[in-house]
Amino acid sequence: MTRKEWRSLTSFGVILLIFCASLVIGIGAAAAAPSVSIDPIATTGLNQGNTFTVTVDVDSDTNDLRAVDMDLYYDPSALQVNSITEEGLLGTSILEPTTNGYDNAAGKISYGIASTATSFSPKDGTFVTIVFEVKAATAAGTYNLNLDDVLLLDGANDDILGVVVTDGTATVVGTPSTLNPTVKVNPIATSGLNQGNTFTVTVDVDSDTNDLRAVDMDLYYDPSALQVNSITEEGLLGTSILEPTTNGYDNAAGKISYGIASTATSFSPKDGTFVTIVFEVKAATAAGTYNLNLDDVLLLDGANDDILGVVVTDGTATVVGTPSTLNPTVKVNPIATSGLNQGNTFTVTVDVDSDTNDLRAVDMDLYYDPSALQVNSITEEGLLGTSILEPTINGYDNVAGKITYGIASTAGTFSPQSGTFISIVFQIKDTAAAGTYNLNLDDVLLLNGDNADILGVVVTDGTATVGPIASAVRTLPASVQRGEQFTVSMDLSDYGTTGSVVETIPESFTYVNSTLDASNVTVVNDTVTFTLWGETNFEYDVTASNTEGTYTFSGMLTDESANEVVVSGDTLIDVVLPDGIPLMEEWNFISVPYILENSSVDNILTGVNYTVLLYKNAENSSWGEVTTVIDPLKGYWIKIPTGLDTQVILMDVLVQMTPGDAPSLQLYEGWNHIGSTDPVEVLSAEFSLSFIDEYYSHVWGPWSPDESKFEYFGHTVTDTLPEDSDRHVGTDEFMMSPYKGYLVYVDENCTLNAIGI
Repeated sequence: MTRKEWRSLTSFGVILLIFCASLVIGIGAAAAAPSVSIDPIATTGLNQGNTFTVTVDVDSDTNDLRAVDMDLYYDPSALQVNSITEEGLLGTSILEPTTNGYDNAAGKISYGIASTATSFSPKDGTFVTIVFEVKAATAAGTYNLNLDDVLLLDGANDDILGVVVTDGTATVVGTPSTLNPTVKVNPIATSGLNQGNTFTVTVDVDSDTNDLRAVDMDLYYDPSALQVNSITEEGLLGTSILEPTTNGYDNAAGKISYGIASTATSFSPKDGTFVTIVFEVKAATAAGTYNLNLDDVLLLDGANDDILGVVVTDGTATVVGTPSTLNPTVKVNPIATSGLNQGNTFTVTVDVDSDTNDLRAVDMDLYYDPSALQVNSITEEGLLGTSILEPTINGYDNVAGKITYGIASTAGTFSPQSGTFISIVFQIKDTAAAGTYNLNLDDVLLLNGDNADILGVVVTDGTATVGPIASAVRTLPASVQRGEQFTVSMDLSDYGTTGSVVETIPESFTYVNSTLDASNVTVVNDTVTFTLWGETNFEYDVTASNTEGTYTFSGMLTDESANEVVVSGDTLIDVVLPDGIPLMEEWNFISVPYILENSSVDNILTGVNYTVLLYKNAENSSWGEVTTVIDPLKGYWIKIPTGLDTQVILMDVLVQMTPGDAPSLQLYEGWNHIGSTDPVEVLSAEFSLSFIDEYYSHVWGPWSPDESKFEYFGHTVTDTLPEDSDRHVGTDEFMMSPYKGYLVYVDENCTLNAIGI
């Protein structure tokens, strides 16, 4: 079944998906609106070969949701899609076209679903989850994830209007690797370690274009500083492998030896993780950087020959703490957590080392500031095994800002223990002020195997530092005219001495320049990256789209600590028609309410692409083409070729003659083509046509070009109005606007005079 066929199905309640491009740009600003957005908006810090996940989230606001359809465009030279998962937004009774999926050659995802249920409700959640991969040769830069052809249908199968669409970006910071076989420690550098910390590295292997049959390597580390806790083989060559019995580690010698060989009969190139290694920093380790050096690295191809040109990348581990004395310890780990913003979550552990003492029980309180922090969860980590007793009072009190937790082993034998007692997930409250908040341990108790206090316990508290919170506030004009150049202002604070703002401007807008040095600005499609060096504000100029609508700006500020903050302030801007008389395709009915300085047709219709300008002479009921002048109070018909955007007769050419005489127009019995009598106000026909009040009985208008009909029919006698049509109104409700044309029926010849000059 093709996507076109899917969209035309009429079973299960008529699933008809009609694309409406205006949905992409929205239908005006509102406090809450239907939305379709990439989450997260910006994914940063990517390197070649990394995978990252984004979701497309849908919120139908108060509208019942029946169907969702969208395309997502990405740069296929930089990114590839690995998988797409439909997340059940509309339940399990859905229709999916067979064309749902992705095209990594074209850089396009197309995905749609429609509910086949019989009742519908508003929805807010994840539509699809997408896993991308950064290609090996991808250059550093920011790449767009652009939503297009976004469509939401309500329960009546009608377009949901005003959908706000938010695109995404993916920023690659690495340099493309040359195409060589590689074996590397990942991450290359692990930093910020303290004594007792564990950390994990992987050894990653990429055989490039070579079939891979076997891998073997040694890894050396400093056994006085580090110890290996575990090594896990990660299935690089599948499950049919041979592992030497010498595989493993020697913490006395500081050496890992590990090799595998595939026992399959066919081989292929491989790129992935060979082994995962968990290290621990020893208690007496001095601050410094310690090498993780690969040696005797061997890759064998399908013919059992050496693969040549292998690039080997070693690693390092940097310890920043001071070695503890050999005492029993209870500590918050990490001691200091910084770079936090409101709404962030962070995890600390309470670690216990009983030194040489057998450990039977642990108990402690931990105090925190409940005005700034809250506990989301506590997990007991098995320090004393599985045979334990936990008091019923274990837990946390976010009102008092207190954690109470204890465990006691119920085993019959005990031994020294060193490891994690509990893990705690904190969250920074949205109202938290910038500052450093204490995580204070109190009433700490360790009991030995004889149930006696373990003495000399060294307790180390922790801290959590919030902000100061970086901010960027965007200021936009409320509206601009089509194609107009305008200025966006950005006010910055607390991001440090360096940082960046990544702005995503609407797709059909064009970046022009900024007050920053040009070398600090990078433009990739509709994403503009501004590199900051201490600025407190800057401005940039943009040219608006040539299509009316409401457009969305989005952005992300990254401070010098790599924290990301969404740019706040104005996000929406309306692109509107210039002031004047709008002209849509096909017939338009227009007028001017005063005498013009230059009333020539050539002047008034300068730059307007039209077919013919007509006026009907009521005196002899004849139509005539107008080629010389346009007179006030007359209603003119002008035809615009099909397929053109809305054009405008600009106010610049509709200049009133000064001093201006009040114009008048002779009307003849029957239907006359007229305009409004007031140059500014929208007035009722009863007021606007007061000079001919005793002569006219009907007035029609204004004309709707897109519907090819008069919008209202005005009657002076209202007791005969049709009851089944709200288009028929009394002349006290029939409104007349400047520059629009109207038909008026008079019973005898009379004169129409302007009233607002």
